[in-house]
Amino acid sequence: MVMGSLKFNNCTAKMVTLCALLCLFFFPLGGFAMPLPSWWTEPPPPPRYKGPAPSEISTPLGTRAVLSPELVRLKEFAKVPTSLLSEMDSRTLAEALVQRLHLREEKGPELKGTPYDFKKQAQILIQFNSKNLDQIIEKGFLNYHETLATSVSPDQDYRTYNENEMIRLTIPGGTEPEIRDEDELREKQKLKTKAERKFDHLRPKYGYVDLTENIPFGKTKFYNEYGNVFAVMKDEVKLRTTWTLGDSIELTDQLNKKDGMVRTFLSNTLFEAEKDMHGRYLEAQIWGELDFRDIKALYVESHHQDLIDELKKVGLPVYLVRRVRVKGRQSLVQEETLYQGNRSKIKEYQKSLVSTRINRTALPLLCPKIFLN
Repeated sequence: MVMGSLKFNNCTAKMVTLCALLCLFFFPLGGFAMPLPSWWTEPPPPPRYKGPAPSEISTPLGTRAVLSPELVRLKEFAKVPTSLLSEMDSRTLAEALVQRLHLREEKGPELKGTPYDFKKQAQILIQFNSKNLDQIIEKGFLNYHETLATSVSPDQDYRTYNENEMIRLTIPGGTEPEIRDEDELREKQKLKTKAERKFDHLRPKYGYVDLTENIPFGKTKFYNEYGNVFAVMKDEVKLRTTWTLGDSIELTDQLNKKDGMVRTFLSNTLFEAEKDMHGRYLEAQIWGELDFRDIKALYVESHHQDLIDELKKVGLPVYLVRRVRVKGRQSLVQEETLYQGNRSKIKEYQKSLVSTRINRTALPLLCPKIFLN
């Protein structure tokens, strides 16, 4: 009985001593203070982000956090890493490519120019034929590399090269300039990897830049033969759009030799040299996925009721417009609202098209040929 009591007392004393030592360690007396371990005082770290660490860039169109260090570090005409396709969707990657080009533009030689608000005084238009409306709703606006449909001259062979020159990087995929036969091109298209097809979707769709401010800037016009509907892009599309003064395919020999040939909407400068040039339209190159989610309105030049009823399926506002001359340049001015718009309609209509899937490579020309030649 005495031995059991002694053992109990010894165990109790040891436990009391251990508790006292722990109290002194965490809650010391006097001025001596031992810092508590970080696992005691700090909350657990947030889940680790597996994508690229973005860096913010301020532009006239707002601040976007999409520039990854991996993209910034790429040298001129380096191959765009396939890994970026899994880290960003095509719209975000397109924004990053254009912002990278904008940073290069700002670091280049200073060119004389005047301030211009591209956000408020410019709009991006794509002209299309209403007969292709269902296909565009189903697949979006596609480029030549996806459809292989065009009626232009052999200059089309330089499209892949020109697009790489414009963005100052090498984008995988595209079409091979040495192949002229359409059947051979389609066979090559079937052999493309999934990544190459995604990069083809990243490549630009072509349209107009319509400067709405009353300034002298070339003698441009719109072309009736390339469609009876103008799709007006939302402002955020400007973040992933470049533009050139004239058809970019005609600038093949100049894109890599002159600074300022390819512009972005992230700049607030209109170069003086550009204002003096005449006889060309302003070509927009819209990078990344493009569909009716990126469009804010449709313009038509006719009261034709069948056309208006067809466009109502999209659910976007439809306006009647008139062409006017602005210092020798054609521009579009709204005359009348033909349809107020209903955003829920496009969702309903897209669901109705799920059962009639269309082979992307077999689609007819969705973007007018003027934007592809």
